[in-house]
Amino acid sequence: MLQHDTNIPTILQTLCGLLVDEETPAVVDWVLKLNQLRSLRLKSIDESNQPWDLELKPLVSLVNLSYIYLLGRLRNPSIMSQFPYSLIDLTLSGSGLVEDPMQSLDKLPNLRSLKLLAKSYLGKNMLCSLGGFPQLRVLKLWKLEQLEEWNVEKGALQALRDLEIRFCRRCEKLSEKVLVYFFVLGFAFHFNVFAVGADIQIS
Repeated sequence: MLQHDTNIPTILQTLCGLLVDEETPAVVDWVLKLNQLRSLRLKSIDESNQPWDLELKPLVSLVNLSYIYLLGRLRNPSIMSQFPYSLIDLTLSGSGLVEDPMQSLDKLPNLRSLKLLAKSYLGKNMLCSLGGFPQLRVLKLWKLEQLEEWNVEKGALQALRDLEIRFCRRCEKLSEKVLVYFFVLGFAFHFNVFAVGADIQIS
C-alpha cells in the first residue's frame, strides 16, 4: 500500500491494481501529480470483495491519460464530466452512478472503448445524443440490472462497430427503431439480456 512519503517518481506512465481505502487518502492527490500517466487502474473493495467508496478528484489535468479502469463507488460522480480529452478507453465497475453517464462521456472526442460493468449505473434510462461519441467503436453494457430503456438519437455513435449487452435483465428488448439504426451502421452486434441463452449477432 502506498504511503504519504512514497518515492515513486512522477514520471510514472502506468499505474495498475492499486487498492484504495479510507486509510490512503493521500493517494488521490498523489495520482494528480503523475503528469506523464497514460494508464490508471484503481480498485476500492471491502472485506467481502464488494465495491467500496472510491474517492477520486477530477483527472482533467492528466493530459496524457488514455486508459482508465475504476472499480468502486464513486463518491464524486461529477468526475464523469472531468476526464481528460486524451482518454481512449474507459471501464467503470460498481460506480453506483444514478445520473446517466452518457450525457457527460459522449463529449470525450477520442473515446474509442467504453465498458459499463456491474452496478456502474443504477438508473432506468440511458440516452446517446445527436453527435455524441464521435470516435467510439466498442460499447459494452454488462449487468446494469436497473436499466429499462436505452434511446439513441440519429447521428450518435456513428463510429460504433461492436456493441455488447449482457445480463441487463430489465432491458428485455431494444426498440425496433434502435435496432434498425444499429443495423444500418453495419457493425458486429451482440445482445444478451438473460443469464442463459444464445447471443443475437448482426454483422
